[in-house]
Amino acid sequence: MQSDKLKDLSNLLRRRDSLRSRRDTTNEDVESFSYYSNSVKRIMIAKKRSNLTGILGPVGELCCVSEKYVISYSALLNESVQYIVVEGQEHALAAINHLKELNLTSAGFIPLNRLKKYVPNDSYHSLVTYEGFLGHAVDLVSYENKYKPLFNFLFNDVIIVDTLENALKISNCSESQHKLITLQGEIVDMGGAILGGGYASSTDILGAKNKISKLTEELENVELAINAIKSDNNIK
Repeated sequence: MQSDKLKDLSNLLRRRDSLRSRRDTTNEDVESFSYYSNSVKRIMIAKKRSNLTGILGPVGELCCVSEKYVISYSALLNESVQYIVVEGQEHALAAINHLKELNLTSAGFIPLNRLKKYVPNDSYHSLVTYEGFLGHAVDLVSYENKYKPLFNFLFNDVIIVDTLENALKISNCSESQHKLITLQGEIVDMGGAILGGGYASSTDILGAKNKISKLTEELENVELAINAIKSDNNIK
């Protein structure tokens, strides 16, 4: 029995080391913006070194998306997940000049102070009873309140639906005045255009935070199991 416990402990210790390594690597990837283009990374490095001011961060770093919706929002945002949010136009101009000086490719910028104050598109309330309706895209993502104008700008007219079949049904109803996106990343535009097929866009940017949370939770459970075996067998 004792040998079995020691074997279990050995396996758990290896598991703990593996989880720590994966969590730390993912953390490093997030902190170094490794999921982003080189231009975005260089802008964020310049911000960290105080060479650029008014840089708030890429869109993908300013929101938190639950695992269920990562594919939907990754498809919806597409390249704009890498757009850098800045306080004002002058900060975007300075960042663009910085990229030119480094002879780097272009990056997208969204000046927060220039965003329109969107009036909520409440027409989605008439769609709540439709099969497959999951919610208004603005409401299914979390972010700091100061970024509400940003995510209203990005998601105000978007509804999340479970499947393409149900998205098409909603699109065909007279009440629909929204872009519809499914859990598999298929999009039905307000004009009726449909985008779908094999999902190609990367989910690394929006999925990294969930990955870290899951690895951390699993690591905590392994630590508990290790401590229990050590306690039961008087192992230090």
